[in-house]
Amino acid sequence: MIAKEIVPSTFQSKSSNTVGSVLGWVSIALPVAAITWAVVDWGSKHHTAPSVLAGLGLLASLCGLMTAAVYKSRASRSVIGMVLSLTALVGFGVHYGSQPFDDSTRSKTFAEIRDFEAALQAFQTDFKVAYIPSKIMLCERLGDNGGNGPLAADSKAYLLSLFPRIAEKWQTEFIDWNGDGKPSPPVVLEGDQCLVFFLGGIPLKNPPGCFGFSGDGKNPANLAMTKERKGPFFDFRSDRLRDRSGNGFWSYNDPYGQNDPAKDKPYAYFGVHSNGKFDAEDCASLGAKPYILGENLPRFHMSRGFQIISAGADRTFGPGGLWSPETASKIAPAGADDQTNFHNGLMGGGK
Repeated sequence: MIAKEIVPSTFQSKSSNTVGSVLGWVSIALPVAAITWAVVDWGSKHHTAPSVLAGLGLLASLCGLMTAAVYKSRASRSVIGMVLSLTALVGFGVHYGSQPFDDSTRSKTFAEIRDFEAALQAFQTDFKVAYIPSKIMLCERLGDNGGNGPLAADSKAYLLSLFPRIAEKWQTEFIDWNGDGKPSPPVVLEGDQCLVFFLGGIPLKNPPGCFGFSGDGKNPANLAMTKERKGPFFDFRSDRLRDRSGNGFWSYNDPYGQNDPAKDKPYAYFGVHSNGKFDAEDCASLGAKPYILGENLPRFHMSRGFQIISAGADRTFGPGGLWSPETASKIAPAGADDQTNFHNGLMGGGK
């Protein structure tokens, strides 16, 4: 009777040790594999695997707990596994918590870029203009335009093409382009601000918003006129409008923003000017540049229209310059996750 009890006990002990050993090693192997995957995924900047990685880390932790609770002889190995697992989970939380972006954010950004394209076309149709510039000087008093320099002259001509009846009020009084109720010094809007100004109209401050342009032909900045307004042509979300230059005009952060003014980036916009050409310095203070197609006969992508660029999940614009789908993999790392209106995937390849 005693012998019969010893045999199954011995068998059970060996079986327990075998299962415990397997679970113990698994609790170490899974987080090691997950950490390796995380490093590769981080380097790719595509961030495609956060849920899978977190799942592997959790599975490894469960294996470690089971080993520690049931198979005491393998406790030391399970402790190592749990430490690695928790380290992996914390690392994933920090990494993917600071950049919580997946395919849905990427898709949302592409959808917004398409909406911008439609809105820009609607603006051109409504105002009967052939282009929307990505730099303009806004003078609330016509006499403050600083003379007849190219930007001042082009800006005056373009605004008069939009609002042909403003000349008298512009000359004798002022046009309140920034909506603050008093004459303000001239400002130069860069591409990101032009995108919001032309599509949004006169800026509102509390809360941040855009009020379109009034139907008063002599004063497009007439905020008292609430009917027959033109625009906004795009539905700007108040929480993503930012006065990054402090000049009273909005930029619009892309969906990757995290309420961090130092790092969040608005959409960059490059449009042709009266000469039919792009100016690569139209988003200079953003650090963004337009992209060029072709080495022998270089020309800008969308050379007769505009470029809209999101800085992507890393919130850093790429270098601009020469780019094609065939050379996408060679782009500088900062530009690999950028998104634009002239390419359906990420600028560094991938979707």
